[in-house]
Amino acid sequence: MNLEKAGIPTVCVITTAFQSIAEAQQRALGYPELPFVMLEHPVAVATEDEIEEKVEAIYSDLVRHLTGTQSSGTEKGGGTATSAPETPSMDLGPLDEAISPIRKMLQADGADLAVASRENGTITMKLIFWDSVCEECILPGKDLAEMIGSACREGGHDVSEVVIQDPREVT
Repeated sequence: MNLEKAGIPTVCVITTAFQSIAEAQQRALGYPELPFVMLEHPVAVATEDEIEEKVEAIYSDLVRHLTGTQSSGTEKGGGTATSAPETPSMDLGPLDEAISPIRKMLQADGADLAVASRENGTITMKLIFWDSVCEECILPGKDLAEMIGSACREGGHDVSEVVIQDPREVT
């Protein structure tokens, strides 16, 4: 989003399995201008040759969206293009910069974080799921807490513990 807003052409790449999630986020967040192209799913278990074929299939769409022109070369074309959702603005104050990469990862799967409380080095964060969430794609709360704590400490914040309020965990 920030690159596109700065005038740098941007295209999101997703797999076909996430099309409905991306389209739902696109509608909910009202950001139809940013295109996305879809690779055939799955990619995690694909061989290098299969990945190369999948990328060749979307290459012309990537070039078209990034340059506004059709590509030339040996690419196959035929990828599907539409638009990606906008990242919501949820200010986490001084922690925002430190955990921005984690939030972007969560937002790609339909979730976000909000600070519930902060006192004596302990931060309690609420994991928020959007309507289009891929719950199984989101790391468990314990793992998220560890990542967030490390990122905060690396960013110079005095954080001794992070507690995640995870809607998947029944209390």
